[in-house]
Amino acid sequence: MEHTLHLFKVLFLLVLFFMGNAEARDCYEWSRKFKGSCLNGKKCSEACKNEGFTDGKCKFIKRYPRCSCTKPCPFNDHLP
Repeated sequence: MEHTLHLFKVLFLLVLFFMGNAEARDCYEWSRKFKGSCLNGKKCSEACKNEGFTDGKCKFIKRYPRCSCTKPCPFNDHLP
């Protein structure tokens, strides 16, 4: 009985450990409302938050900065 209880405690701690290490990845999507060249990360972040995202930052695509919005996305590895 004592051995079974000890095994249960160990398994429970292992489950908690692996659940705590499961990190949500960020999904990225181009802002639909941000206009112009993305030189100011603060304006990009505000535009993304107005679109329902958690944050946004300027990313360079072929030497042209664009506003990329982020949101938690645990099961999707989509990156533009």
